[in-house]
Amino acid sequence: MKCTNCNAENPGEALFCAECGAKLTPAPEAVSGAVDAAVDAAADAAAPVAEEVAEAAEPVSDAVEAAADAVEAPVEEIKDAAEEIADAPAEIAEAVSDEIPAADEFSSFPASDVSPFAPAAPVEPEAPSAGAFGAEVPAPEIPQEAPVAPMMPPAPQPAFTPAPAMSAPVAAAPAVSTATGDKKQKKFFVPMVVFIILFALAAAGLGVGAYLYMKQKSDLNEKIEDREKELDDKEDEISELSENVATLEGEKTDLESQKADLEQSVSSKNSEIDKLNTDLATAKKERDDYKGQVDISAKELSDAYAKIKGLKPPTNDYFSTKNVVILKPGESETIKVSVRVSGNVSVTFNADKKNPPTTAKWDSSWTSDANLHTNSITFTAGNKADMTVFTFTNDKTADTFQILVITLA
Repeated sequence: MKCTNCNAENPGEALFCAECGAKLTPAPEAVSGAVDAAVDAAADAAAPVAEEVAEAAEPVSDAVEAAADAVEAPVEEIKDAAEEIADAPAEIAEAVSDEIPAADEFSSFPASDVSPFAPAAPVEPEAPSAGAFGAEVPAPEIPQEAPVAPMMPPAPQPAFTPAPAMSAPVAAAPAVSTATGDKKQKKFFVPMVVFIILFALAAAGLGVGAYLYMKQKSDLNEKIEDREKELDDKEDEISELSENVATLEGEKTDLESQKADLEQSVSSKNSEIDKLNTDLATAKKERDDYKGQVDISAKELSDAYAKIKGLKPPTNDYFSTKNVVILKPGESETIKVSVRVSGNVSVTFNADKKNPPTTAKWDSSWTSDANLHTNSITFTAGNKADMTVFTFTNDKTADTFQILVITLA
């Protein structure tokens, strides 16, 4: 598995990169947009953690490299010492072979000589001889009485066979001097001491390096755990915030719907208010107009009332069906005028103003029923408001009475 931070190869089951310490994640699968957004948010939150982990891992890598450098030199010295120790047996063998007679000197013996394999004659104990490395070798124990072996013909001898310790020729082996043994012993033990010291130093360096590495690793693991915990907390916070955002978005949608309804209601109310304002303005104008008309009408009524009060009332002998006639512009109305008198009579009328808008006209001739004479008169209103008083006069008796004709606007 490749690290997405430093592209280093790591085992498939690894959770963190061995180089930079970043958390390893498998290749993401195709997910929905909302999940991608949550993963991007979590990656953004984890980026600082990965950077701190990488920064914390650098001292560990440096410490490990320093420990490796510190151990590398002692290991090279140990290898050199081991090569010298490996070469020491060969040098010792070479030195010993130089002191031992050549093998051809023991290849044959005269018939008169005693066989090298025959028991040796009793000899006096000799002083202890030095060993190969300067150590004292105890003298061999010689049996007091040894059986005398019969004489045997000489046997064929091998090319080279190390002589037994008790044979006479082998006694020449201690020819190696004590000084040479000491020298070879020192040559063997000095590399060993150096090897042990270097090994101890290497072990100490490795121990210190391992301790520092483990301590740095432990600290790094603690930091990683803390960062993972913080990351989990951040993910929980992100999840909670996402839920809150979803709730708020739902509330926002509801509020927007309510706002739209309120705006529509406000618009409708504003239209109603505009209509009411228009109606109110119209009503005010109508009121003002009506008030003006009322005022005019009140004046006209006042004038009409004054005129009515000033009219000469009818009498038993001179009267009409109406004394006040009210017309609209252009309308007409016919009333009857009666005069109680004997014989023929003529009645005339005149208006209280010149060229009044209201006109009056007799419709037919007088009719007579005993002494009661009656005729029809028609009043026609003009196109504007007017009040005209018509005075009727009986030419025979000179009696008069008045009729008020009112034209409303």
